[in-house]
Amino acid sequence: MFLLPVIAFSGLLLAGCGGQEGFSPEVAANYMRACTASGQSSATRCLCIMTALEKQYTEEEFHAVEIQIQSTLKLPDQFAQTLASANRQCGT
Repeated sequence: MFLLPVIAFSGLLLAGCGGQEGFSPEVAANYMRACTASGQSSATRCLCIMTALEKQYTEEEFHAVEIQIQSTLKLPDQFAQTLASANRQCGT
């Protein structure tokens, strides 16, 4: 179930904007739109998961993870752990 927020991000990231905290407004809006459009997660849950991801990854790092996921069709271990933790924090 925690793969859904990752899929929501897939293809939506822009190049990183160094020096800012959190993801850019465009990436955040795209993530929220895609995550809530699935109908499986509330806006509150999507925001909670995105906030957890922002604490662990810069936009550039997340983009690198996205590329890795797209090329291997597998979540990197560290990223999977981050998502599992976020899901526990944010509820199911």
